Amino acid sequence: MIRFRLTPDGETSHEVTADSRDVIAWESRSVPGQPRRHLGIIESAPRMTDLVELAWLAARRTKATAADLDEFRVSVAVVPLGAPSADGEAAGLLDPTHPGA
Repeated sequence: MIRFRLTPDGETSHEVTADSRDVIAWESRSVPGQPRRHLGIIESAPRMTDLVELAWLAARRTKATAADLDEFRVSVAVVPLGAPSADGEAAGLLDPTHPGA
């Protein structure tokens, strides 16, 4: 659904993909004083804090990190990767060609 390039401090980059399990976990995590989370927010008005949390959830699920969220935020550079379009430009954060999108 949403691919990320992760670069932990002092290590090489690798990619993870947040799938429906990660999105459900992210949507289920409540944030006091914030509107209810849903996938449409990521597509229409993404916040880096939400994207990093989604990347962390995917990295934890796939065993790409053992860090807690606070440690992950300060030690891993996260770059959201969009689905490439025919002209090579990013087509958006959600990758409709990936299962679960």
